[in-house]
Amino acid sequence: MTDIDSILSAIENKTRREILFRLIHGDVYPLQLSRELRISQQAVMKHLYILEKTKLVKMRGVEKSDVGPKRKIYGLEESFILNIYLTPYFFDIRKRDLDTESINIDIEGNPLEMLKKVDEEIDRLEEIIAQKIAIKKKILSHIENEIIPRIGSDIEREIFSEYIKTWDEKYVANELGLPENIIEQIIKRIIDEYI
Repeated sequence: MTDIDSILSAIENKTRREILFRLIHGDVYPLQLSRELRISQQAVMKHLYILEKTKLVKMRGVEKSDVGPKRKIYGLEESFILNIYLTPYFFDIRKRDLDTESINIDIEGNPLEMLKKVDEEIDRLEEIIAQKIAIKKKILSHIENEIIPRIGSDIEREIFSEYIKTWDEKYVANELGLPENIIEQIIKRIIDEYI
């Protein structure tokens, strides 16, 4: 599994994104990518190396060529969703791996109509997520401007701010190097006094 920072570093380059886009249509060999993208084979290999190092791409094997030496074949390695949320008061990057193996679907009827319905449903769900993020921004704005300034000490403000990012007292304790029971007590007191 690839970490988010490695993914962002790999896909920040336009050529690597073009390589990934090409690979969604099937496995390819470097010379083929070089011709399609109009860049040198050496540049393709450099980009494939980075994508392979971050486990986005994998060498699938080697096949014979009628016109020269054997050639390596590359394909996509991972399936995931990467969401970036950025608003005042809220920044988050989330990666969700796709478990395509457990999905059983019978394609009956027109597959184009099925695909269109799935795309429309994805658009609808993304719109709902956007609305929920807008609501979250409003709530966080209220908390940041009305509640956090009233909390007594810097450390308590930091504890509370970390807590509302994760809702995980153990994580906050580990991040700040404090005992979990102390974190629990402080959060409970803040909620009782200021919420």
